[in-house]
Amino acid sequence: MQNSKKLSEGIHLWDDIFSNNMLYDAKPFNHINGFYILKQHQHYVGNAIFASGTHKPTSRGPYFSQLDAVQQFVFYFKDKATDLLS
Repeated sequence: MQNSKKLSEGIHLWDDIFSNNMLYDAKPFNHINGFYILKQHQHYVGNAIFASGTHKPTSRGPYFSQLDAVQQFVFYFKDKATDLLS
């Protein structure tokens, strides 16, 4: 991370969080233009991580134009993966 400040609840773009070196290091894994969704709970902070593939380096837009669907996916995944997350 570029600095050690605590991230607040909400959506955080990788570009705003990570240094250029860390973003470059994600490319061999075919990830670029990612973002975190952080949600504060009573005893923990939940997070979901999304990223575009390197074949579409500027395609973060579809996520943001469909944030309701992204949030529904997070809730769906959390519900279906409860046993894995416990």
